Amino acid sequence: IFYSRRSERLTRRTVERLYGKGPDNAVTLSASRIESFARCPFSFFVKYGLKPAENRDFDVDSRSIGDIFHYCFMRTVKELSANGMPGEAPDDSLWLKVSEEDVRGAVGMYIDEYAETYREGVFGYSGYGLYMKERLKEVIFTNVWIMVMQVRRGAVRGIYFEKEFRRGMRHAFPPVVLTLENGRSVCLEGKIDRIDIIDAEDDAAHNYVRIVDYKTGGDKFSLSQVEDGVMLQLMIYLKGAMGGIKNARPAGVFYFPAHEHMVDITDKPDITADELDNAFMKESGLDGIINGSHGVIKGMDSSLDVGEDSLVVPVKRGRDKDGRETYGASRSGRGRVITSEDFDRLIDEIDGILNHAASEITDGSVDADPKVSGNFDACRFCGYKSICGIGITG
Repeated sequence: IFYSRRSERLTRRTVERLYGKGPDNAVTLSASRIESFARCPFSFFVKYGLKPAENRDFDVDSRSIGDIFHYCFMRTVKELSANGMPGEAPDDSLWLKVSEEDVRGAVGMYIDEYAETYREGVFGYSGYGLYMKERLKEVIFTNVWIMVMQVRRGAVRGIYFEKEFRRGMRHAFPPVVLTLENGRSVCLEGKIDRIDIIDAEDDAAHNYVRIVDYKTGGDKFSLSQVEDGVMLQLMIYLKGAMGGIKNARPAGVFYFPAHEHMVDITDKPDITADELDNAFMKESGLDGIINGSHGVIKGMDSSLDVGEDSLVVPVKRGRDKDGRETYGASRSGRGRVITSEDFDRLIDEIDGILNHAASEITDGSVDADPKVSGNFDACRFCGYKSICGIGITG
């Protein structure tokens, strides 16, 4: 009857030993780790402080599929950037010249190479593994080709792949440093799947930064969950990228749904190749928040006509009653369009959430306090709910 879920806080020395890094033992966290703490301090403590060993069967599981997907996807798109981006080298850029056959061949080659050595060749030990390897070739090809079509529709001046923001001279992007009211500081570090530099025709003085994070699961972007502090990674990535780019302004943050895409053409026997490409793009548009500046939107999809939903970003182009151009949320239901001023306010709001979470970490909080926001419940897929005592009153 005297049970309580509240736990004693860790000492400062224990916090530094668990989460410290480098010769100065400064508390250093990845974007995913501080997001994990914001969702539930106890789960964060067990996973990243105590670090229990995880048993893993020698088989092709969801993590294996995600690993091979991510490696081969990133290897292929990096190869496409070898001769420059369309905005830098329009005559040489592979993004503009590559064919579907070229992409399919590159994806198949990289998958075969990676699968041969990944986890001692686990993809070759069963019929299921061999089947998944061949199926992934088609799935990854489709996603890379969708990305090629998205880039071709916009004014993307530069793309950085898998760039890290962290301490150290060899990193182009510095860490996000949080200076806390308790006198301590915390460094946030991470690796960003993709940073795009977008040209805005009405603002040549700034570099507009778009963050794209590849999601092989079913994650959906939710602005309310960002504001509630349980979906922080994309905004942290934006801060990390903008810290290393001069005259940076936010263009948007997005999930790219990197999974198997399907379109129904049952009633379209005469569908053309271009129409099929557009159908796939419509099904797999970027999901997130976008700066509503007209120049920024045109920089992401210069092919968007009045009355149409963009095939790249969650935007619809229209006209108001006075005939002026307008851009609003698309019918897809994905993402949100916000003004530049609201984007700045959101960044400030996230700063407050991050500073609070970092202060609680450095002050040793390990309370079982799972967050719920909309359809998100921190306990739903938690591996430690059998030991936290959430089901016990007190």
